Amino acid sequence: DGNQALKFILNRPPDLVISDLSIQPFGEASAFDQLRRALPSTKIIAVSGAFSQEQMKMMSVTGADAVLGKPLNPDQVLRIIGELLSRVG
Repeated sequence: DGNQALKFILNRPPDLVISDLSIQPFGEASAFDQLRRALPSTKIIAVSGAFSQEQMKMMSVTGADAVLGKPLNPDQVLRIIGELLSRVG
């Protein structure tokens, strides 16, 4: 359940969150905005196979550090995770 996951994340801040945008509430920009405001140092990767480039760009603006389209390229995912985690402060 996405709402339980959001509560868990907010109570136990991780260094990185990877979320599929098809899971509610993570498909809503407000969920990423809430995460960003509550956990400014947590890196967020949004994943989607159904969103347009414009919608994916909006997610990046509203709080995601990276937005990836499906199908995922494992090498790209690992590279982005490495880049984001190297910036955790």
